[in-house]
Amino acid sequence: MKNWKKGMIAGSIICIATGFLFIGIGSSMGGWKNIDKINSRYIHFGGSDTFIGLNFQPNTKESIQILSRGTDGPADVGSTSTGEVISFNGKLPEEMEISANTLALKIVPGKSDAIILSGSNRDKMNCYIEDNCLYLEEKNHKPIQKGGEIVLTVPESMDWKKIEIDAQAAYVALQDFSAEEMEFSAGAGSIEASGLQTKKLILSAEAGAITVTDSEAAELEADAEAGVLRFSGSITDMVDADAELGNIVLNLSQSEDDFDYEIDSDLGNVEFDGVSMENFVICNKASGKMKLDSSMGNIEIYFEQD
Repeated sequence: MKNWKKGMIAGSIICIATGFLFIGIGSSMGGWKNIDKINSRYIHFGGSDTFIGLNFQPNTKESIQILSRGTDGPADVGSTSTGEVISFNGKLPEEMEISANTLALKIVPGKSDAIILSGSNRDKMNCYIEDNCLYLEEKNHKPIQKGGEIVLTVPESMDWKKIEIDAQAAYVALQDFSAEEMEFSAGAGSIEASGLQTKKLILSAEAGAITVTDSEAAELEADAEAGVLRFSGSITDMVDADAELGNIVLNLSQSEDDFDYEIDSDLGNVEFDGVSMENFVICNKASGKMKLDSSMGNIEIYFEQD
């Protein structure tokens, strides 16, 4: 064996042995007991808009609290049915990003200035604010309590630029939110929303389902790989729908003449009010545009106005 190979092997053995030595020292000093606490707490230094997300023990009635590190202490302290709440007293986040794997989550606007996370499974989530974004992420290593819905309450006065939700095998519900852009994706989970107002709405369903009702958007991008997308309300400017193997159903408050159409049905099916449409371009000289592509899926569009 060449000398340089012997040196590499010897160095690797030394590194492995040193690692086991430090692990043993940490364990003997009680390090393992604090690992979960460290992983569940986010402390971000380096700016005035940094926050801590605190996790309480499971099966208690206290909420995760959002604290501002940019002040000497929390603002108003109050109490609700879920326990003590510390009012939000930092710079308001402009974006919200939710990632849920298996839990049931409801997102609601609240009257107070507090951001509150409540429910029996709230300790399974990490909640923190960083770079003007409110993050809520599920911890994969925590066991789930059946029937434990999580509720995230945010101030209704918050002005959102973007709301992004990813439901892998989870159920997520939200109502009465507005943002410049909203992006929802469902791997094998389900998202239900109503009363949304946004400039751009992006929906993607791999094998899950997304239902949006009584909502308004200027633009809609809908991609159904093998899942189901449902939307009811109004789209004023642009609809770009792609049903690969899935189904897209749109119930629009406008009329068919309010849009120009570019239709490509391939092996799939495109229907307007129950009537199949062939591959062609329809020009109504309208302000709204639709690009409909159904590879092997189905796109159904229903118009409330004749």
